[in-house]
Parts: sequence; C-alpha cells; structure tokens
Amino acid sequence: MRQISSYLLTLVTTIIFSAHSAFTLAQQSNPSIEEIVITADFFNTPLMQSANSVSAISSGAIQMRGAQHLEEAFSSIPNLNWSSAGSRSRFIQLRGIGDLEQFQDPKYYPSVGINLDNIELGSNAAAASLFGVEQIEVLRGPQGTRYGSSGHAGLINLKTIPPTDEFNTTLSTGFGNYGQRNLGLSTSGALNNNLLGRLTLQQNQGNGFVQNRFLNINDSNAYGEQNFRGMLDWQVSDDLSFAFNLIHFNSENGYDAWSLDNIRDTQSDQPGKDENELYAASISSIWSISDNYELTASYSLNDSNNDYAYDADWVNNSFCNTDPACTAFDFDQASEGFVRDSKQNVLDVRLNSVNEKLVAGFYVKKTDEELAYQYNSVFFGNFASNSDYSALRYALYGQYQFSLSDNLTLTAGLRFERYSDDYSDTNLFVTDSKENLWGGEIRLEYCINDTLLYAGLTQSEKPGGVNTSTSANAIWMSAPFQAFTADKLRFETETLLNKEVGLKRYFFNDALSLRAALFHTDRDQAQLESWMWDAGAGLWIGYLDSNSDASNYGAEIEVNYQANSDLGYFLSLGFLETEINNLSVFDLDANAFVSRNDRDQAKAPSWQYAVGGEYSFNSNLKLKVELEGRDQSYYGYYHDGQLDGYNQMHASINYQLGDVELTLWARNLTDEDYSVHGLYFAADARNGWQNEIYQQAGAPRTFGLNATYSF
Repeated sequence: MRQISSYLLTLVTTIIFSAHSAFTLAQQSNPSIEEIVITADFFNTPLMQSANSVSAISSGAIQMRGAQHLEEAFSSIPNLNWSSAGSRSRFIQLRGIGDLEQFQDPKYYPSVGINLDNIELGSNAAAASLFGVEQIEVLRGPQGTRYGSSGHAGLINLKTIPPTDEFNTTLSTGFGNYGQRNLGLSTSGALNNNLLGRLTLQQNQGNGFVQNRFLNINDSNAYGEQNFRGMLDWQVSDDLSFAFNLIHFNSENGYDAWSLDNIRDTQSDQPGKDENELYAASISSIWSISDNYELTASYSLNDSNNDYAYDADWVNNSFCNTDPACTAFDFDQASEGFVRDSKQNVLDVRLNSVNEKLVAGFYVKKTDEELAYQYNSVFFGNFASNSDYSALRYALYGQYQFSLSDNLTLTAGLRFERYSDDYSDTNLFVTDSKENLWGGEIRLEYCINDTLLYAGLTQSEKPGGVNTSTSANAIWMSAPFQAFTADKLRFETETLLNKEVGLKRYFFNDALSLRAALFHTDRDQAQLESWMWDAGAGLWIGYLDSNSDASNYGAEIEVNYQANSDLGYFLSLGFLETEINNLSVFDLDANAFVSRNDRDQAKAPSWQYAVGGEYSFNSNLKLKVELEGRDQSYYGYYHDGQLDGYNQMHASINYQLGDVELTLWARNLTDEDYSVHGLYFAADARNGWQNEIYQQAGAPRTFGLNATYSF
C-alpha cells in the first residue's frame, strides 16, 4: 500500500500517547463504553457481537457534527466514499465498489443499498435527512443472504427514534454561514394503552457554496428540503404487534456546481436543478405464532419524482465577449435534463426461531421508472426521448446457525433470486432479460470472554442488463466506435466473493473496544462505469463494461476508548487496494482505444482515517474535536485524472441548560479544498479545447449554531 502521509502518522501517534497517558485514570474510574445494538441484520445484535464489519454513528455524534444530511456524517466511516454528481452525495462506494452517477441508463440497483426504517430508498438516497435519526449503521461487504443484490457491496441502514410511552416534544432550530437555517418539530407519546405515535417535521435550507458571477447571485446551488415522518407502534396483544411508517420528502435544490476555472465561481446562464419528491409508506408486523417461532412481515411502497438538469456548457452566451482569450472560438449553448418518475413495491415475509438459529423467508420487489430525457444544443441540435423500465425480483432465502461447541458456532445462509426486466423507448429500442442470482454466506464465530473471532465467506450477485444509451445510439456512431461497442451493448452479471476474518475485543475492563477486519473480494465480470467521446458523430456515450474481472482487498480498524467519565477517544482506519485486470477504453488524450491493466478502481483511496476525542468539562459542557483525511483516488477509467487527497478538522461545543441544548459546530475548520466528483474532457475554448480535469468542490469551512428545546 502507498505510504501514509506524515500528517496521518502524527495524528495517530498523538492520540495513542494521549490514550496511554489517560489509561491510569481509566483504571481509577473504571468507565465502560456504551453498548450499541445493530438492527440491520435478521436479529438485533450488539455491535461487538456482530460477526460483520459494521460501523455505527449515534444521534449524539450526528448532533455534534451539526449534520443535517447523510453526506455530512459519512467521513468517519472507514472505506466509505461517495460521489455527488448532484446537489447531494447519493452515489456511495464501499470498499471501492459502487455507482458513480446516473444519467440515461436505468441503473435501478445501486451496489450499496440505503434503508430508512424498513423502506428501501434505492436511487432516492438524496432523501436521507438525518433529523430524528437515532443511529446510522454501515455494513461493509456483500449482504448475500439478508439483502441479496440490494446489498451487493454493503448496506447503510438509518434507524429513526421510535415512539415513546410518555409524551415528549422537541423543538429545534439552527443557523449558520452560507445562509444555512433549519427548523424542526418532533413529538411522541401514547395515543392509548397499546398505541404509540411519533410525528417529525423539518425544513432545512441553505444558499449553497457557489457564486454565479454572470447572474450575480449566490444561491444558484441552493438547497431547500422539507421532511415529514409519521410512525405508529400498535401492540395488539402480547403475541402480535404492528408498525406503520409514512414519509414525505421534498427538495427544491439547485445544481450549479461546475466551473471552467475549477473554482466556486460559475458563469452559467442556465443554472440546473436537482429536485426530488418522495412519498413512501410501510407496514410491518411481528407475530409470535408459538413459544419457538415468530413470523415477521413487511410491505413498503414509494413513489418518487426527480427533476435533474444542468447547464451543459457551464457558461453564458456572452462569455467570450468578456474573456478575449476565447474570441477566436465559441462556446456551445446547451442544457441537459432528466425527469424520472419511479415506483417501488417491496414485500418481505420471514419465519424465524425465537432462539435466533433458524430463518426462512420470501421476498418480492417490483420497480417501475419512466424517464423523459432532453438535450438542447446550439452545436449538436436538440434531442428528446422517453423510456419505460420495469424490473421484478422474487427471492427465497434461509439461514441456520449450528452450535459446534459452547464457544464455536457456524452460520450458513443461502438466497436465490429470480430477476427479470423490460425496457422500451421512443428510439424504438426494446429489450428484456431474465436471470437467476445466487447469494449467501458461511460464517464461523468463536467467542470467549470479551473476544469475538470470526471468519466468513460471502457471495452476492448484481443483475446484468443492456446498456440502453449505447445500444440506442449504435447506429449513429462512427465505424470504429461501432466495432468497439459491439461487445459492450450489454453488461453481464457481477459476482462478488468476499473472504473476511475479523476480531472484536474489549480491553481495560470494557473501557476500550477494538474492531478489526481483513477482507479480500473477487469481482467476477465487474460492472465498471466508463465513457467515450465519438468526435466524428458528436456523441458522449456512457456504459457499464463487464469485460474485466477485478479484486479489492484491505483492512478496517476501529477503536473507541473511554479514558474516564469525562474523556473519550475514537480512531478509525481504512486501507484498500483495488485492481482491474484488463479494461479496454477510449483514451481521450491518446485519441485511441487502449487497455487499462492493473489499474486502481474509481473512488477507492488507498487509505482513510478519522481520529478525535470528546471532553466533558462538567455535566453541562463538552467539547469534541475530529480530524479526518483520505488518499487521492481515480474517478474514471477513460483518463488518468485523480481527485486529490485531503485532511480536515472539525470541532463542536455542546452546552446543556435544563431543557435547552445548544451546539456550536464547525466543519472543515482549515477551509481545505477538496472534491466530491470529477470529470475529464475538453470544455474550454480558451485553451483550444484541450482535455482538462474538472472537479466538483466539496463544502468549504462551514459553521453554525443549533438549539433544541425538549419538554
């Protein structure tokens, strides 16, 4: 692996020495770490007893970060990365595997699933508001038995605060720089003897971090998000209970993030938008059908609309009049838009033994998407198309745990999925496919005293399909590109086979917890996103290429240390090596078809870290300081452009005064420049249309004050 920076080594050394010096205090006060329970698997399991590489972020950590959306809390998780390609970061990679963006092709199954209270958000990850969220759980690696292809590379599970027996209400508000402001209400209580309810409302707004110099406005990349959640828990009897969830999320966000000068000043005359409206509901039940068995059933549906558009040339029609360097050239005046209407229905029914040894289940998922696409260009003309896509999945799954001895258990699981889909568009392109998918795991656990050792073999398969944009445009391509894409019109099923060993252990009378994992994942027919520019036909063509195998391996280490009742530390490290065997691409710089051999995968930095501490001055006042960073990484395969690595510092102060709680927070204190997405192509007439790296900037230094009043 690449050399970790001296900055990282200094940070790690500092915290280790600080932790060592605090050990004496730990022995005197004998503190212990609060137990965390993971809810995303078949059974609720304490984090330190879960034989998976799992991370959890508590509501307290969310609050201290001042985080309002999932992207603002991600960075403390080892081997997790994300791409923005919109107003919010909704394309997630775990251990280097995941999607980078979505345009015309109906990529309905993200490699990393996102669930919110038993509702699969799918491609609606932008709706992952954190107001009222009790815990974020990140499961790394294939979740072959429990989630199948919905958790192909891992899963992110959001668990909100459940209804309570006693009535309580929380009012919240906050404000910060760049026009940040939020206002929220959460109320909960018993509606009668066996019915509990919770209602959550929030509005979150901000101007964004871009100044549009042409329009002379500072909110062309603004966000405005409204969130509604309703929950009911109904205890019908001692043996039967129901839970109901209702969600409405609406965002009216701008999208004006790209600059020819790679700065936060834009020159667009048609700022884009990234608007999303989601209605979702679920009903779930638990029925104790005997002393030995429970039947769990859940049904969810969601209906969403996403209106995504951007200024495709990034400038205005008078740009060259003010910049004499491009008077000999001209810029295209172009815009591109995507309107998606999506519907999803999911049914999951399973039987399990009360002693948690046996699970058997049945799963159905039906998805439908209508896409209206439009591209208007002065250079290339106007183009519009409409498409319809539907997919259906049936699955049978089961798991059994064998007790080999008092300390040794073997868990075996298997999942079979039948997948089919249909696609048609106004270009008269029609396709359908059917295939069988297999997933599952074999896991061995050895538990003694405060130590858990585990080893596992897990498989997941992600369905193949047709590269619809490539296929529909094949007849318009120039001859060399037609020949090149002949074996790329469809992408094949990707199979992940993950081998993993792990250790979880408490030390110092439960004052220190260690979680470590080593993994190696084989990607058979890896689905890798690529692009090519056919200058002769004037076509940008995006597609998934599955003609190469790949491998991903590395390690994850997480440490929590409660030095005494006032002082706690945390450390997380992720190490990752990725490799694609042989991928043929059209290289923009070489203007030729080339092979990428033994290249790193996109959005897969070799190392990441997060380290920090929290100190309580007294029962009312506490301070938290965090440091984080990651290595550089590629962001595509048709070029060698990379996103730079970075290091950041965050800090927050929390003050409790009776029923009022104040949090003063700051993220990226040193105002580090970093990027959350990248592009590589020729976009600037001023340099004679030379290929360049363009980057979508991450958030600069932000700070604010949040207040809550609970009664």
